[in-house]
Amino acid sequence: GKAHPWHEHPVDETILVIEGRLRFMHAETETICLPGDAIFLPARTRHGSVALQEGAIYVIALRPVEFA
Repeated sequence: GKAHPWHEHPVDETILVIEGRLRFMHAETETICLPGDAIFLPARTRHGSVALQEGAIYVIALRPVEFA
């Protein structure tokens, strides 16, 4: 599935899994996320992810600094 290599953002990020499974990595942790799972990442948190099946659906929301 789709992969997002290790990266970070200058703003907060929330990821919500809608369908399928997502392998999510941050710090030294790896988690399998299922539908309904949500992940909150403070700004500048290094992370990456891999969709574990074709057709996995997840929402990525970034909060611009001016809305903080």
